[in-house]
Amino acid sequence: MGHGSVYRHRKEVDRRITNKRMPALRGVAALVGLLLLLLGPTAAPAPKTDKVTVKNGDVITCEIKSLRRGILRVGTDSMGDLDIEWEDVVAVTSDQDLLIETTDGTHYLGTLAPAGDPAMIEVHVADEDEADAEVHEIPKWGVVLITPIEKKFIDKLKADLSLGYSFTKSSDVAQFTFAADVRYRTEKFRLRINASSIITDQKIAPTSRTQEILADYRYFLKNRWFALALGGLQQNTELGIDLRTFAGGGGGRNLIQTNRSGLSLFSAVTAVNEQATEGGDTTDSVEAQLGLDYRFFVFNTPKRDVHVLFVVIPSLTESGRVRTQLDTRFKLELVKDFFWELRFFASTDNKPPSGAISDSDYGIITSFGYSL
Repeated sequence: MGHGSVYRHRKEVDRRITNKRMPALRGVAALVGLLLLLLGPTAAPAPKTDKVTVKNGDVITCEIKSLRRGILRVGTDSMGDLDIEWEDVVAVTSDQDLLIETTDGTHYLGTLAPAGDPAMIEVHVADEDEADAEVHEIPKWGVVLITPIEKKFIDKLKADLSLGYSFTKSSDVAQFTFAADVRYRTEKFRLRINASSIITDQKIAPTSRTQEILADYRYFLKNRWFALALGGLQQNTELGIDLRTFAGGGGGRNLIQTNRSGLSLFSAVTAVNEQATEGGDTTDSVEAQLGLDYRFFVFNTPKRDVHVLFVVIPSLTESGRVRTQLDTRFKLELVKDFFWELRFFASTDNKPPSGAISDSDYGIITSFGYSL
């Protein structure tokens, strides 16, 4: 076969692969559209009647928006949103209905009032009869999360969006990356949806695609335990996967939960359907997932965030097959809510489908993003 025939053959294979993958691309595009639709409108601001006292004696009249990763974010009329280091706060007063979470996994629903000791805060948990409100004094250092119990769906959504693009003329290689991390949290559960797309286009080889949409639902139990439901769609042409669909459930526990770091372990069993590339076989199987999820964050300017997710996935129905997935991200805030991200990912499969180019896939990506 001549060079021209080889090139035409590769272009034809690439065309067929591209046509097959359009549904996955449309799925990512649909998710972006949904985010813009949901996160575009903003709700009317709440009355700013909360009060925060800091170490230098200043009292800030504001609306408490969140405490996360050691940063208390408040909204003010004259200065906009302010980020205050939690260790600098000596007293908080709020009549909002708030969800407060501590390092031991305890959840409180109530309002806040100053305690006699500046190292403590008072949480007033009211029953139907406000006169019977329970008062809990908890150490300020042990509080890791404060979030208003919003009445509207849109107010409970948080999201990070990032985009990247690179082109190398000497090798004629272009790469496009997109990532979205959407979170919805109530006092009972947390739903997280992650989407990512890495498309590498090169002249002498078929276009490479690594894309996924993952959903992770955690229902909070006592003592930092949680029940887990998860599912997703994945595509990796390097590993010979045209479309992998999986869904299942399990559980896990948050071992570390502080204002500086978080560590959780989880396990699950999932039902899996895999469609191989280039018209390969379709297989059904059952897999286990054993995962570690670690975060470390620094709230001093500039804010930094490290996230490591590692999952070992042994097959329960295909003897000897084991897959692994590693996703490591470093995020650096450039200006308020805008960030630069460095990501390293790696996937392995010791028994990939017959059409796989390799038994491993890895890459380093840089991108810019915005937190909503």
